[in-house]
Amino acid sequence: MRRLFSRIPAFSLLTAMIGCTSPTANQPGEPVELTLVSMYGATHPSTVGWGKVFADTLKELSGSRLTVKWLGGPEVMPAASLPEAISKGMIDIAITSASYADALVPGAGANCLSLLSPTEERTTGFFDVYNEMMATVNIYHLARPDYPSSRVLFLTRPITKPGDLSGVNLRSIATDKPLISAMGAVPISMPIGDVYDALERGVINGVFMSWPTAAENSWQEVVSYVVDHNLYLGGGQIVLWMNLDVFKKLPQQSQMWLEAAAVEAENFAGSYWEQVTSEKRALFDAEGIKFITFSGPDYAWYVGAFFENSWAEYLKSAPVWGPKLKAASRDWQSAVKRQ
Repeated sequence: MRRLFSRIPAFSLLTAMIGCTSPTANQPGEPVELTLVSMYGATHPSTVGWGKVFADTLKELSGSRLTVKWLGGPEVMPAASLPEAISKGMIDIAITSASYADALVPGAGANCLSLLSPTEERTTGFFDVYNEMMATVNIYHLARPDYPSSRVLFLTRPITKPGDLSGVNLRSIATDKPLISAMGAVPISMPIGDVYDALERGVINGVFMSWPTAAENSWQEVVSYVVDHNLYLGGGQIVLWMNLDVFKKLPQQSQMWLEAAAVEAENFAGSYWEQVTSEKRALFDAEGIKFITFSGPDYAWYVGAFFENSWAEYLKSAPVWGPKLKAASRDWQSAVKRQ
């Protein structure tokens, strides 16, 4: 499938180029409203930030001929069910975590391992390979407005090195599991909405998450420590996905508007996430949460275990797509050196 304007970074240029498109038989007819469900609630930074930018930009570019109707967050559909809902056409668009799609197509969660910005992914071949993979389950990858991102470990108990987590219960998604297992900890799967009570009752002793999502769920009330080392050195897993059949059926002009709005959401996310992450990190600091940092060798082991073990898992579970995605990615050692 031809991708239009996927490498153009500026909204002003996108607007100018799209505005100059000559009317053709592919021009949209009647107004179209697309449904969207998010893994987050109405007040989450993703929803009110780049999610709103995507919807507003789409409406502006199309002159209200192509719009998005936000149906709600996890109260409408569990976050883990969103990839399947998109694949089957139950909804048109979703803001979700790519890791939830690993059950549909192993390799989906590897987007956080590329160590490339979304813009770089669109120019190095990673974006194209990733979309080819997602097309096998009828999903169109519009954007990854999750850069820069954060994934740190929030804990209820102190540690000084990764090995101190041996035998400790940690909430896990697919991408966390290889590192959790390497540390000798116990991976526990549960929805984000259950984490607060699980931390409070001692069912789990820690959780990997971004600063904004941790703050949104008030985890500063139930954790006492944070391992202050970001694992998402190249951005996170939050994606904007669309049902591929729905995308293909739209006129070419409408596809252009969607891709332009998706790129604008990615562009906006850069400075936005830096600001939000800084604010939420400061909130935990103000609450007296203690920040833990590892020694040089322990830090190198910690980051290396995350990337090496995660890639090893994807190369095993996704023998077709794993090697292609890894070949289009940056190695983790070079990323660590830039920190």
